[in-house]
Amino acid sequence: QLQLFAPLRYREFRLFWIGLVAQVAGRQMMMVTIGWLTFDLTHSPLVLGFVNLLQALPQLTLSLLGGALADRLDRRMLITISQSISALVIATLGVLTATGLIEVWHLGVAAVLIGLVQAFDEPSRQSLFPSLLPDRSKLAEAVPLLSMAWQLNRIVAPSIAGFVIAYAGAGMSFFLSAAGAAMMAALMRLLHVPRVQRSGSQNMLGMIVQGLAYVHSHAVFRVVIGLAFFNSLFALGYTLMMPVFAADVFDVGPEGLGIMYSFAGLGGVAGLLTVSRLVRAFGPGRVILAALGTFAVALIVFALSTSFLLALGILVLIGYTGHVYLTGGEIVLQTLVPDELRGRVMGLYGMLWTVVPLGAFVLNTVAQFAGPRLALAGGAIIVLLGVLLVAATAPALMRVQLEASARSVTGAAG
Repeated sequence: QLQLFAPLRYREFRLFWIGLVAQVAGRQMMMVTIGWLTFDLTHSPLVLGFVNLLQALPQLTLSLLGGALADRLDRRMLITISQSISALVIATLGVLTATGLIEVWHLGVAAVLIGLVQAFDEPSRQSLFPSLLPDRSKLAEAVPLLSMAWQLNRIVAPSIAGFVIAYAGAGMSFFLSAAGAAMMAALMRLLHVPRVQRSGSQNMLGMIVQGLAYVHSHAVFRVVIGLAFFNSLFALGYTLMMPVFAADVFDVGPEGLGIMYSFAGLGGVAGLLTVSRLVRAFGPGRVILAALGTFAVALIVFALSTSFLLALGILVLIGYTGHVYLTGGEIVLQTLVPDELRGRVMGLYGMLWTVVPLGAFVLNTVAQFAGPRLALAGGAIIVLLGVLLVAATAPALMRVQLEASARSVTGAAG
């Protein structure tokens, strides 16, 4: 597995990765803190879902514009500005919480602002890192390595947030989160990014339409991105239902909430250590479908579990399969999409994370009336049926190979 860390030999990629680790740590702590504080103030799954929805709406409506800007402007500058604004917003939440002035509407406004920032940060960040690799053959290792920054933090950061909330208050957790965003902004200033020739002749709307048309014309990209959106809407929102399960189902408090996130993150890291080998051995299409199908089944078992210890074990499997699936899809896109369209295509793929809060809103709304167990199990069953349908009707995904040239991908259009 040492080959997985080979991209860290390059200074620019290494600085980017360190900054990403700090940013994601802060983002994970923020997610746990906002979720816990919202539910603690209201004891309402519906309000929690609404706050998640407020974060999703700006990303859902502006991520395509963010992708177009990433293909037009300096991606490093966009990331720097985005993370500076994030740090300011989260630090403000910290001050309001520490002084006892925090209210639910503050969390809602912050969710909107953070969603707005992420709409421009995500596509810029996803399309910047390939230019930091002098050897593009390292992309297959770089994608899991970047995903590992998320998964390592899913093990560590939520537990830290849980214990900080319990023993030092939610305000301190927000301050630590803001520090992570500020560190990413500072490290972006140290990067020396190769200048990319950009065309300024096309307007933003034309660029967005061109990116959507490109994805639509390739069956593999249509299926990979479409399946990601489908899963995000009906199942991936389980991550934002965790406060409900921690408080109302398992009664384990903020410490237990952090542990739940950490066990899922542990499975995610295991998945990232094996995804490249699985993709090469069985092909990305088979790996994507098998992993997502197993993810859905495991989520059903988790939703219906009455034992906290059993739920923790299932969360490891959920984290493993979920991130094998997601990373497999990203490897396909980063390997086969041309540089001049990368920002727009990855901006579209990155919107799957904007659909997660929307899906969580749907799940939490159902949970308000039918209970969290039935809501989550029902969503997972829908995803499982979707996987079976794709497996039966999308042969292009089953045939795709990472070694395929752009020409061979074009041949899969239709």
